[in-house]
Amino acid sequence: MTLYFTGASGQVGRAMGALSPHAVGLTRRDVDLAGDVVDLRSFFSTPPPPHSVLINLAAYTAVDDAEAQENRELVHRINAIAPGELARQSQELGMAMIQVSTEYVLSGRREKGQCNPTTETPAPLSYYGQSKWEGEQAALAYGAHVVRTSWVYTGPRNSGRDFVKTMADLAGRGIDPNVVNDQWGRPTYAPHLAGGLGEMARALAGQHEAVVPADIPQVLHCAGSGEPITWYELATASFAAAGYDSQRVTGIPTSEYPTPAKRPLNAALCVDEWERLGLAPLPAWQAGLAKAMQ
Repeated sequence: MTLYFTGASGQVGRAMGALSPHAVGLTRRDVDLAGDVVDLRSFFSTPPPPHSVLINLAAYTAVDDAEAQENRELVHRINAIAPGELARQSQELGMAMIQVSTEYVLSGRREKGQCNPTTETPAPLSYYGQSKWEGEQAALAYGAHVVRTSWVYTGPRNSGRDFVKTMADLAGRGIDPNVVNDQWGRPTYAPHLAGGLGEMARALAGQHEAVVPADIPQVLHCAGSGEPITWYELATASFAAAGYDSQRVTGIPTSEYPTPAKRPLNAALCVDEWERLGLAPLPAWQAGLAKAMQ
């Protein structure tokens, strides 16, 4: 199998490159998803090898900035239009494709303690979520598979930003944050997600010992295992893992922390179908957090 992935400079892309050094990472210089024409085929001077798989990790992920009217055309191009073009061209090139999506496509209205199955009808609350939902539909129309994930982080080693890194930075700077305690989800350590996506790619290529390509559903959820938690719980755990007093974090309701983009309150993804298929469950979020802080 030859694995190709877009978004090579993003946090999951960097993790994918470190985990799979023989995979081919594509940056915006290789394939510009924000351009008027998305041309994956021009990257290949010869057809890709048999059993090749493309993972689209590239996305516009600044959730609140996506709400601004002046950013919407760019968000739409990257998140809604480009996945369909990548899927169409992958199909023409004979490659399987995985479109990575997000819990933001869901409404999050399920009761606390319930998880959102892959059959949950998408009902995005934000423009970012809407654009990702449109991207899912566009990719599925050309035979791609969709994998939704949630609350992705790398931690202090992240050259960009993520929640765990932010909490560790605040702790070190002596800032005591207020963090929402009524939004639920599954934190996902970027290297663990990269490993799960790589395993699914091998399955799609027919190179998995337990999974037959024809058995793989078009939509799957892949996120950190363990019980869903709140952002407040992740914040307190991040403070403690960084060696600081977790009681410095104060829990507040979402109503006291307004944001331009509305968040799903219960964003916990059901991940049992991933394991039932024969793919290895991702480690629990506590294991990921411990790795992130090493």
